[in-house]
Amino acid sequence: MERERSDDLSLENMVKRFRNRLARQREEGKELSKQLFTEAMANYFERAGNAREQGKPLVFTSVLAFPEVFTAMGAVPFAPAQYCIQLMVQGFSSKYIDRGVAFGVSKEVCSANTASVGMAADGIFPQPDLQFATAQQPCDPAVVESELLNLIYKVPIYWFNIPYRLGEGTVDYFKEEFKGVIGFLEEHVGLRYDEAKLKECLRIAKEAHHWYKKLQELRLEAIPAPIGCREAYSSYSSLVFMEGRPETIAINKAQYEEIRAKVDRKEGVVPQERHRVVVNGAYPFWNMRLFDWMEQEFGAVVALDFNNSIYMDSLDDELEDPIEYLARKSTGTNLAVKVACAPYPEFAEEIGRSAKRAQCDSSIYFTHFGCKMSCGSNKVFSDALMDIAGIPTAIVDIDAYDKRIVSEAQIKASISNYFKMLENR
Repeated sequence: MERERSDDLSLENMVKRFRNRLARQREEGKELSKQLFTEAMANYFERAGNAREQGKPLVFTSVLAFPEVFTAMGAVPFAPAQYCIQLMVQGFSSKYIDRGVAFGVSKEVCSANTASVGMAADGIFPQPDLQFATAQQPCDPAVVESELLNLIYKVPIYWFNIPYRLGEGTVDYFKEEFKGVIGFLEEHVGLRYDEAKLKECLRIAKEAHHWYKKLQELRLEAIPAPIGCREAYSSYSSLVFMEGRPETIAINKAQYEEIRAKVDRKEGVVPQERHRVVVNGAYPFWNMRLFDWMEQEFGAVVALDFNNSIYMDSLDDELEDPIEYLARKSTGTNLAVKVACAPYPEFAEEIGRSAKRAQCDSSIYFTHFGCKMSCGSNKVFSDALMDIAGIPTAIVDIDAYDKRIVSEAQIKASISNYFKMLENR
C-alpha cells in the first residue's frame, strides 16, 4: 500500500527511518559496512535538516556535485533529486512526479528530476540559501530541475560548467570553476576559504578513494562474484554525496575488508554462479530487488557495473595546490564526469575489454524512459560488448523511478526471455 501523507516525506522522518534501520541492522548483526553506510546517510539528511538551526548555509546541488569544497568552507550540500530517489526506493508514492508535471515539467524529463520539482513546490524540502547547478553536460533534466527549483526558491545560483570532452586544458578549466564556487560562497553567505581545511577534506577523500578503487579492482576478477549489485552501489553513493567526510573512509575500508574475506573463502553471492552479467544504463531504482530475483532465479550475478567497468585514475600524495588537486581528482576519479565527458565509443570499448577480463557472458542495458543520454547510446555499448567480448545484450525498457511506466512483470518477462535464450543456445 502506498503512503501518501506529505509529512511522511520530511527530512526529520527520513532520518528516523534510517535510525530505525540502523537499530535493526545492529540487532541482526549485519555487516559493519552496511551499518556505517546507514548511519552516514542518517547523518547526511540530519545535517541538511538542521543546517539553518546551526547557522550553516544549506546548498542545494545536482546529483553531479563535488562536496569537498562545500564541506571545507562550512556549507551543507544537499541533492534534492537524490532525496527523491531515496523516497521512491523506499516505496513512497510517485504522486510528486505528477505534481512536477503540473508545475510545468515536461512529461519526458527524468522522473527523479520531475518529482524533485513537485516536492519543492509542495514545501517538502527545507529552504536553501544557495544553489549549485551543473551545466554543459548531457544530463539535460538536471539542468531543467535546477532552473525550476530556482524559480521556486529564488536564491543565488552558481552554474558549474562541465566540458563536453576531457583533454588538454580540462584541469585548468575545472580549477577556474572551483575558484568561482569559492568566490560565490564568500560573496553570498560570507564563508571564507581555508586552504588547510580543503587539504584535509582532500586527504580524507584520497584515502576513501583508495579503498573504493581496491574494492572495484577486486570485484573485476573475483570468481565467483562476492558482492551483489545492490550492495556495490552503496559504496559509490556514499562518495558522491559525502566525499571528504571521515565516514567515507570507514565505509569503503570496511566493505573492502569484508569482500576481500569472501574472495579468500571463494564465497559468492549465490551457491552456484551460472551467469556473470554486465549492467549498463540507469537501474530500476524503484525495484532493486529485481537483482535479487535474477540471482535466485538464474544464478545471474552482476560482475560488471558502473563502479568497476571503467578505469579510475589513482590519486597521488601531492597536495601543494588543493584546488588543482580537486580539479584533477574530479576529472580522473569521478565516474559521472568521466562518463559525461568521454566519447561513447571509447567508453564502450573500455567496458567491452573489462567484460572480457571479468569473464562475463551476459549483458543487460536498462533504457530509462527519462534519460535520452543512456537510451541513445545503448547500441554503441551493445555493439562493443558483442565485438570485443562476444556478449549479446538484452535491451530492457524501464523508468528508473516510476513503476507506472513499465511494470515489474514486464521487466521480469524481458529478463527471463533473455536468460532462457542464453541457456538454450
